[in-house]
Amino acid sequence: MSALKTELFRFGVTGCLSTAVNYLVYLLLCAVSLPLYAASAAGYCTGLGISYLLGAKWVFKKDNSKASKISGKTAVRFIVVYGVSGLGMSGIVEGLYQLFELDYRICWLVGAAFAIANNFIGSKFFVFGTGRAV
Repeated sequence: MSALKTELFRFGVTGCLSTAVNYLVYLLLCAVSLPLYAASAAGYCTGLGISYLLGAKWVFKKDNSKASKISGKTAVRFIVVYGVSGLGMSGIVEGLYQLFELDYRICWLVGAAFAIANNFIGSKFFVFGTGRAV
C-alpha cells in the first residue's frame, strides 16, 4: 500500500473513532437542550485529544522523524488547524439550521464533511509536515 493510502486509511480509522465520540457527545448535549452551536463545539473538542495523539503517533508517523513526536510546535499547529475546522463546522451547523431549517443531524454531517477535508490537508501539510507540494 502506498504511503498516501496508508495515511488515508489510518486517518479514516482515527477519524471514525474521533467522530463517533464527537457525535455521541453532540447528541447527548442536544438531548439536554444545550444550544446547537455549544453542543457541536463541545462534541468536536472531545475528539481533539484522540485525533492529535493518533495523528502524531500513528497516522502521519515517519520512522525516526520529528513528525512522529509530540511537541509544542505540532500541538499549536494542530490546535490552529482543528480550531479552524471546529469553528467552521459549528458555523456550518448553526448556519444551515438557522437559514434552511434543516434537521440538526443533517447540519452536523455537512459540517463534519468540511472538517474532515480541512483536518487531513492541514495535518499532512502544516501540522506534521509529511506532505510534499504537488
